Amino acid sequence: MRKMTVLGLGLASALLGSSPLRASTIGTVEMTCPYDGVKFTATLQMSGSSFGMMLDFRPFGAMTTPWPLAVCPTNGFVFYNQTIAPEELERLRPYVFSDDYRALQGEKPYFRAAHLAERAGLPRQQVTWLFV
Repeated sequence: MRKMTVLGLGLASALLGSSPLRASTIGTVEMTCPYDGVKFTATLQMSGSSFGMMLDFRPFGAMTTPWPLAVCPTNGFVFYNQTIAPEELERLRPYVFSDDYRALQGEKPYFRAAHLAERAGLPRQQVTWLFV
């Protein structure tokens, strides 16, 4: 009986002592739509801990997956990168205001982001990861 108690205490101690620190930071950020200057707030993930990857390549851990993307409330432009060059924005302007892009407004932000990235001329691999 004593061996069982010692074994149980040892196992409990190992499990409690080895639990990973789980961290995820969510923040509200003020953003500005690049085409009309409208200011809005977006709730974005600032950091997160990944403990592995599923078979579909999505990470799992203490975070929202996929990370939320900021979306302009007026024209639906999706911020698909943290920084987007002014030339890229100008290339995208006709598409963002097109009927084709408006038809995507009911789709998820990552789907729309992939279409924007493709139109902006980003490498095929980056566009594909947005679709995934």
